[in-house]
Amino acid sequence: MSRKIMISLAALIMMMTISSCGGGNNAENEKPKQKRVLVAYFSATGKTKKVAEDIARISGGDLHEIVPAKPYSAADLDWTDEKSRSYVEMHESDSLPETTDSVVDISSYDVIFIGYPIWWEQAPRVINSFIDKQELGKRYVIPFATSNGSQIGESVDSLKSQYPGIYWDSGKLLNSASDAGLIKWMKGFGIKR
Repeated sequence: MSRKIMISLAALIMMMTISSCGGGNNAENEKPKQKRVLVAYFSATGKTKKVAEDIARISGGDLHEIVPAKPYSAADLDWTDEKSRSYVEMHESDSLPETTDSVVDISSYDVIFIGYPIWWEQAPRVINSFIDKQELGKRYVIPFATSNGSQIGESVDSLKSQYPGIYWDSGKLLNSASDAGLIKWMKGFGIKR
């Protein structure tokens, strides 16, 4: 092999090495796009609201409160009274409370969290009112919940069966989550602080 060919080959190899090591505008050098996050929640006593605010703060997401048209009173929330509003809503399938919140433009979000307290092992019916107003289609939704004694699994299973077109995560019960715990959990969805 002639000396000219060897020098040309060496130069070609060196140029290829430089360009593959980040000398150009390749995808490895670009900063990953931050995911747009929506944190929609219903909170009857403030416990779920606090968790939702923490998720929104840590993720840099937008917060959206799901507001019932008629606020719940203490008597409405009395789970021991079979005539209380919450009891009736949760035990009569045609009972669906109205909401005052507007439709959210879901299309602009990459990740959607939906939070709620657990009532009778289920998401409150006001969550159904919210979902029914949205264009969630084939979206990926991550539920989170608060509860004094229930786990989240049964409520998520119920939502999955009611809305099979939505891709539901298994969710997480977040009664008392630290910032570090929330950061670790959200990293699993590609959300970085």
